[in-house]
Amino acid sequence: MPEIQDLYDINRRPTGEQFVRGGIVPPGRFRLGVQVWLQNDAGEYLLTQRHPRKKKPLMWEPSGGAVVTGENTLTAGIREVAEEIGVCLKPEALKLVRSSLCSGNEFLDTYVARWNGSIKDLVLQADEVVDACWADIATLQQLDRDGLMACDWAYLFANEQATK
Repeated sequence: MPEIQDLYDINRRPTGEQFVRGGIVPPGRFRLGVQVWLQNDAGEYLLTQRHPRKKKPLMWEPSGGAVVTGENTLTAGIREVAEEIGVCLKPEALKLVRSSLCSGNEFLDTYVARWNGSIKDLVLQADEVVDACWADIATLQQLDRDGLMACDWAYLFANEQATK
């Protein structure tokens, strides 16, 4: 079933228009995306490895994805985490740490949530995620140097409050 997304103007106001995910976003229009970094008490972040048939195959990233019609980024983040790794989060667990315009046509909201579960407890979505790991700062840096990170992450540490 195709994902239908709402379109927004440059000021992030809904235009009343929609499009099917995977299509081309019309000029002057934007979509919403979300990512959720799960952090444990040791200060590590949960990374998931992208399926080899997806864009950026086998690269590492936090859970996230497209915000579909009728959702906001908070509800989409909760849904994406549950779908991709089987972790159920409550809205109050997520802290918005960044809103940015990326990819030229996507507003991306980034959340951090505390989670201290085990990798073995995850239920990976077969067509999205092939592996998961906890990563400390040194591991994130190494993955980045190796060209294996699918997204920017350094901003998490630019402001220490974002990780508390």
